[in-house]
Amino acid sequence: MTEQSEKKPKREYRKGNPLSNAERKRRRYKKLIQEHKMVKFYISTQMKTYFIEKCNLEGVTQTEVIRKLIEFFISDGQSIVDSLKKKC
Repeated sequence: MTEQSEKKPKREYRKGNPLSNAERKRRRYKKLIQEHKMVKFYISTQMKTYFIEKCNLEGVTQTEVIRKLIEFFISDGQSIVDSLKKKC
């Protein structure tokens, strides 16, 4: 019986011994990078300021706005590209 219990992995969290904040953050970040990918781009400072203000007024996060824009582009990308070309 002791051989079996030695082979089993031990539980990482036990009642009375909670994870530290640092460990919780590490685990959350590890899970996040497995399920998501980062998109990085640069815009003008003025545009970023307006974007932050607009998001605050609308009560949405910047991530939500950009995610919806990307979803819209993926589902109906041709019309967005055409409208961008017409404006330029």
